[in-house]
Amino acid sequence: MSEILINELRSAKIGRITLETPAMTEAEEIVVAEQRLAAEEKKKAKEEEKRLRRLKTRKNHK
Repeated sequence: MSEILINELRSAKIGRITLETPAMTEAEEIVVAEQRLAAEEKKKAKEEEKRLRRLKTRKNHK
């Protein structure tokens, strides 16, 4: 019986069922937002580091 239930859940024969609670969804959205923010900050820091290296290189060529 359990095998049939699992197969029917996977194939959506029973219908679309979610096993997450609204609290779980909200927590996941917060984590994703934090990860995006961290990625943006990392990208900005990398761009700034690149810009500073270019400036340093230009000074050395003069």
